[in-house]
Amino acid sequence: MNRWMTILACTASFSAMALANDLTPKLVNAGDFSVRIPAGQFTITGALNQSGSFTSRGASFRFLPDGTGLDWKARIRDLVNAIPSDYEVRFNATLIAPNVVQWDMDATPNVCTTLNAFQVYISRISARFTFQLEDYTCAPDPINRLSHAVSVRMTNVGGNDGNFLRLEGYLFCQAGNSNFRIDANVFNLTMEGFSGGLPKSLGNVNTDCIVDDADLLAVLFAFGSSGSNLAEDTNGDEIVDDADLLTVLFNFGREG
Repeated sequence: MNRWMTILACTASFSAMALANDLTPKLVNAGDFSVRIPAGQFTITGALNQSGSFTSRGASFRFLPDGTGLDWKARIRDLVNAIPSDYEVRFNATLIAPNVVQWDMDATPNVCTTLNAFQVYISRISARFTFQLEDYTCAPDPINRLSHAVSVRMTNVGGNDGNFLRLEGYLFCQAGNSNFRIDANVFNLTMEGFSGGLPKSLGNVNTDCIVDDADLLAVLFAFGSSGSNLAEDTNGDEIVDDADLLTVLFNFGREG
């Protein structure tokens, strides 16, 4: 009996440790993430032949309230700067290993747009991004896309199998005409992102990644103040009142 109790105790301890080290709740609490691509390559083959390297400006995306809580949407223009399409695609999250999140997307936009000044019909676009999550000392977002501090760094792993973007389409919007078929592939990606931390809407008014006495005192000292963009105004109604105080109290002790 003692042997089994010891095994159960060790199992419970290991499970608690695994839960404590799981960083995905920090992403969910933050509600968003920033990302940039310092380096990558692309090829376009078929009716149009181009290749080269590129970098992308930083961007931020919000997690969706449904699904896994880590799913997100992006416009095609947010993924490929050279394609000014507002068509939205959804990335679905899968936890494939401890603190390794894989986001997959596969869509059939069937829209006519432009690519490097050429008219292009996009029949399919797919992507996979795989990120390792690691603790990051609470600090302002290095990519400068999030208004709150961050506490998780995201680094892509898995090589070209885990990180790619592919596009199928037709030049001059000649959908279905094999003579105008093009295929684009983005690969050799180096990516980094940041998330975690707690937004002001959860009572973290001083952006230090925890709701504590400092946030409570800040709201109390600002109580009754009104105006736009007040740090202590957690709900954005331009006044620091009971609602903001309750937000801090209900989330007191929460870390992100």
